Amino acid sequence: MSYGTPSAGLISILVIYLVLSRPGRGSIGRNIRGPPSPSWIFGETLTPSHHLLLTALNYTGHMLQLMLPPTYGHYEFDWQKLYGPAYRLKGCFGQDRLMFSDPVSLQSILNSSHFAFGPTLENFLYLLFDDKSLVQVNGSAPS
Repeated sequence: MSYGTPSAGLISILVIYLVLSRPGRGSIGRNIRGPPSPSWIFGETLTPSHHLLLTALNYTGHMLQLMLPPTYGHYEFDWQKLYGPAYRLKGCFGQDRLMFSDPVSLQSILNSSHFAFGPTLENFLYLLFDDKSLVQVNGSAPS
């Protein structure tokens, strides 16, 4: 029995894993502090808690905390006090998400030539405004 093909497959999987998980690879915001994430898959978990004789769900995780807060901005303002105007959150499958609450940094990020709009946003803007509108023009002055 030949073990050449399974061995080659196992070696290639190992090489791909080592290349993708090497140190130094990752997002720019990896060194930015943020709240710890309790779950890798969804960036959230649900834990039961008892409050005023009612069984409620205590949302402990970034995505559900942002979508279902007890009051508007409850978690965001706490995180802003702890970590400053820029902090890192975990999204689904461990993706890093950056949260900015400083308008000057948002302006410099969104207006820089290094920020590229994704194809989904470009298609949405094209359908909404047409490609000759000022909202859609990127780069030099419109013609």
